[in-house]
Amino acid sequence: AQRSYALPVEYVHTTRLVAPSDILTVQGRKAILQEGKPISLVPLADLLEIQTAKAVPASSQGEKLPCVILALGGERLGLLVDALLDEQEVVIKPHVPLLKRVRNVSGATILGSGEVCIVLHPPDLLKSAQKRVPASAPPPRREEQRKTPVVLLVEDSITTRTQEKRILEGAGYRVITAVDGVDAFQKLSMHPVDAVVSDIQMPHMDGLTLTARIRQQKKYQELPIILVTSLATEEDKKRGIEAGANAYITKPSFNQTILLDTLRRLI
Repeated sequence: AQRSYALPVEYVHTTRLVAPSDILTVQGRKAILQEGKPISLVPLADLLEIQTAKAVPASSQGEKLPCVILALGGERLGLLVDALLDEQEVVIKPHVPLLKRVRNVSGATILGSGEVCIVLHPPDLLKSAQKRVPASAPPPRREEQRKTPVVLLVEDSITTRTQEKRILEGAGYRVITAVDGVDAFQKLSMHPVDAVVSDIQMPHMDGLTLTARIRQQKKYQELPIILVTSLATEEDKKRGIEAGANAYITKPSFNQTILLDTLRRLI
């Protein structure tokens, strides 16, 4: 048999209809966006641990389900219900002996129809929702599966390139190498990378031109770029930063700790 439940209106932020396409998963929990922010979404029947018939789909609503959004201070909780019935002024009987220690319930009232209606306690509902074990998380998206950070290493000297590649791989990075700026820009368009480590003095396209070219692409605006070069004057460093580099390491003072610390800070 169907049963009606009441919620104190002071806890009701709003009501809305939720389509299956509105539901997302955040940290293993179902959620919807409300006013641009994700809020947890739970079927009321699950919180009350009761068996319920499948929500009756309303054809005019295109399978959308009614949802009551509760507001408790700064917290929000979305409750999926079978139907929204009415808003009424009622007298709550809080000390019904059978309900005195029932979680999620604050009392009972008698509706005009003579039906006894359980009045729910939203603070308890919120606690019950927070204690629920998250559902299995969905399969990670492709970018989440790629856990090893990828570095594009651009260096025309085979000796230096081999040394830096060994350092980066030893620190756990996957390394894609390029021999000059032209080669690097081509490989950047073919592979997603987490950072670029580049020399400056190279044939065909130097590191400053490469850095400026990368920064011209909107999708690479936040890509960390580290210049490692023998050009050590203040004017050289200024040109590197102006081109868009995040860091400038000079080869005379180069050691692997500086490079790895800089990478860790930027990625």
